[in-house]
Amino acid sequence: MKKSFWIILCFLFLSCATTNGVKSREYNERLKAENSLMKKRLALLERENDVLKTENLQYKKNLQQLEAQVEKLRADLASLTEKYTKDIALHEAGRRNLEEKNAILEKESTEKIQELTRLNRELEKKLGDELKRLNEQMALQAAGFNKEREAFKTESARREFE
Repeated sequence: MKKSFWIILCFLFLSCATTNGVKSREYNERLKAENSLMKKRLALLERENDVLKTENLQYKKNLQQLEAQVEKLRADLASLTEKYTKDIALHEAGRRNLEEKNAILEKESTEKIQELTRLNRELEKKLGDELKRLNEQMALQAAGFNKEREAFKTESARREFE
């Protein structure tokens, strides 16, 4: 676009200039040479433009692929974030449930320990009382046995003397 502007501008200046015959021929030769150079440069610029267009298309295609990949990653991230939030909520609910069960079991365990401790004391007292009673009974039996033996000895000694 710029080059065509310069070419038109050059032609405008050349057409406005008043020249004589020799100068006119020089100008014609110069213009032909310049025109030839411009055509060569135009061909080079068109090739360069084609290369740039091709590169631009490749970059656009690559950009579209990257944008699609970014969009996919954003969707994956949103999905994983949602899953993570649900998992955290689920684990938190499970943890609270376990804490509640643990508190209940702890309370029941404490109550059971207290009950077993009470029963143990009662049993120890009962066994102590039973042991005391049995010791007293054994002492009475031993005393009764000693009396019988004494009576038997006395009876035996009396029979011997008779």
